[in-house]
Amino acid sequence: MQPEEEDGNGNLTDQTAVQSNKKNPGICNKEQQTRLQQSSSFHRILKEDDYELDESMTEIHVHNMDADDDDYVDEQQDTGLNNSQDNNTGVTQGSGQSQDTDFFSLEQCQTKSEEHQGQDHDVISEESLLESEAMLQSHVVMLDKAAGPEGAMSLEGVDVQQSTEMFREVMLTQVQQELEDLDRELKMHLSRSEMCLLLHRDKMNSYLEQAGPVFTDDEAGITEEAAYGWWEEPEEVIMPENSLLLAMEDLDCFPENSVAKPADWMDGLMFASNIREMQKAVEERVSAIRPPSEDEDEETSDDVTRFEHLPAELVNRILSYLTVPELCACVAPVCRSWYRYAHDPLLWQELDLDLDFNHDVTAVDLCAMIRRAPLLKALVLRGRNELTITEVSVFVKYCSMLQHLDMGFCKVLDLTMLHIIVDSCAQLEVVNVEGCDSIGDSCLIVLSTLSKLRELNLSHCTSVTDDGVSHLVKHSPLLTFINIDGIAWITDDAVQDIAVHCPLLRQLYLDGDELTDASISAVTESCPQLELLDISFCEGITDESVQNIAKLQHLKHLRLKRGVQLSTAVLLHLFQSASLAGLTHLNLTECTAVQDRVVERITKCCPDLVELHLCWCWDITEPGLEHIVNNLSKLVDLDLTGLDKITGACLTKVPAALPLLTYLDLQQCNRVQD
Repeated sequence: MQPEEEDGNGNLTDQTAVQSNKKNPGICNKEQQTRLQQSSSFHRILKEDDYELDESMTEIHVHNMDADDDDYVDEQQDTGLNNSQDNNTGVTQGSGQSQDTDFFSLEQCQTKSEEHQGQDHDVISEESLLESEAMLQSHVVMLDKAAGPEGAMSLEGVDVQQSTEMFREVMLTQVQQELEDLDRELKMHLSRSEMCLLLHRDKMNSYLEQAGPVFTDDEAGITEEAAYGWWEEPEEVIMPENSLLLAMEDLDCFPENSVAKPADWMDGLMFASNIREMQKAVEERVSAIRPPSEDEDEETSDDVTRFEHLPAELVNRILSYLTVPELCACVAPVCRSWYRYAHDPLLWQELDLDLDFNHDVTAVDLCAMIRRAPLLKALVLRGRNELTITEVSVFVKYCSMLQHLDMGFCKVLDLTMLHIIVDSCAQLEVVNVEGCDSIGDSCLIVLSTLSKLRELNLSHCTSVTDDGVSHLVKHSPLLTFINIDGIAWITDDAVQDIAVHCPLLRQLYLDGDELTDASISAVTESCPQLELLDISFCEGITDESVQNIAKLQHLKHLRLKRGVQLSTAVLLHLFQSASLAGLTHLNLTECTAVQDRVVERITKCCPDLVELHLCWCWDITEPGLEHIVNNLSKLVDLDLTGLDKITGACLTKVPAALPLLTYLDLQQCNRVQD
């Protein structure tokens, strides 16, 4: 055994092989040529393996491999001819030069080979041979590792071109497998993202459609004039990287395990930016409002009691009789002390923007008013159709103590806005959303999360069904007031659920279009504290229901509109009951069974009536009208529309007999003389 030595590259070489090469230079040249060719090919392949493969580089690499193989075959033929003419030197130059010049190891071998050609054409140096052999061994080891145990290739007896093709097929197979895995993973993520976007499409559309600019050009001009020149161009809002995601999470836009966020993130970023801009404008508006200067205070003599000397409690009591617009327009501009009184939070516990004043208040002004009212408990925004999701998101942050919210006939109110309001105003007890067509069963599910909800007005919310009402009353046991009038498809099932789950109910408004005696029976038995029962279009109600009404001992308001199946006898029996002696409001419009005898019984049973409506009760004559004038001295509102049999002779007694009467309707009473 010959000892092994280590060459300059750290590889072990066999001395026996070296000595044999020295003795047999011709053989060495052939072996040298083969090893150089293999070394060149493997070095080129392994150099390419060091780079990170991607889809585009793979196509370029395969194209270059094919071109290099063709050049390699042509140059091999030329090299063979040159070798035969150069006295069989056995040194091949063309094979190395046909490859790319960036293969550092091959250039070293060629350079050293050319140097020895000048000295001896038949002998290759020992150092070059050792380096080539060591490089070949290292390439074989690396190739085995790259190919794996299953795909190991044997290089013995295989020429360089075939080895290159085999290695290229292996590498292309691996690359193709990786690309298939990436494509499969990408499709999975796209599918999950699409599912998530479909789930939240409706919710995001409602955000993005309403997240418009905070100010229009006209509003900006009005704001600047109202602020007396204090307005400055707002600074650019710098949003943190995760601000969009935080804003969306605050609005509960995405579920906790959501995989994908909205693709159109620019619109979402604009929505979050609009909220921040409005908050900044509100703070600037509040800080810019300053009381009058001290020199505007009037000088008074010492013998005159100054208003500022009055106790604060007394001043607040006096100013409490003024409305919010009057406080702002008439009290605040007087002087500093009056300015402070006008903006006392105790006077800003109720904010009522009526229909006329509501449209003149911009979004920033509304939010600024609410910002200055930390004790706000009641907010009325009836008919504010300019309401936006940005405006709602801002002002709910300043009224966490809100208990009463009236947004009746706000056509733009939807599930998203309602969700934001409920999340921020957990103390709500009274909610009015009457006339809002977009309020449906899903909105009632949101409202059912209010643990303190006592009163709810859903009148003419035509998207509500039995299912929504049943879910609401099952989760709101504290309800004392509910109005579902104007919803013609509410049936006995929903009313029976109301009676069972709301034993504290005191006021109930129903649309009787689909109701029967079963509903009235359930209400009268399960809600003994009922004070108001209002049933419109009770065409399915019979005498049985009227008899059950007499069980209600605390009834003060009764309305039975269009009770066409009620008889005169049952009405006479009803108004004999002592339980109805406390009635103050009675409406029997279009109950054709009402006659003069029934009117007489009503006036004797219910002397405290302040409101009486007997419209289109055609059988009432002049004696019935006389009973009303002579016995109901507390009447304030009297509606006798359509009584074409009365002559009105007793109406001359009205000023003396009915001193509190403020409303009298005699339309379609054709026999009444002027």
